[in-house]
Amino acid sequence: MIRDDLKRFPRNARSLYGLHESLVKQGRAGDAAWVKRQCDEAWRDADVTPSLDVM
Repeated sequence: MIRDDLKRFPRNARSLYGLHESLVKQGRAGDAAWVKRQCDEAWRDADVTPSLDVM
């Protein structure tokens, strides 16, 4: 579901966050680090900022 959303909206910050969390829980640290950088960049471009530093 997250990957489908990212196919439609590649820079969706919330979906990137969900993918990051999933990769962390799977123990895929390298992939998670790459996605975290993408997520951080997407949040920089967002109209809103997250209320908590969740990452």
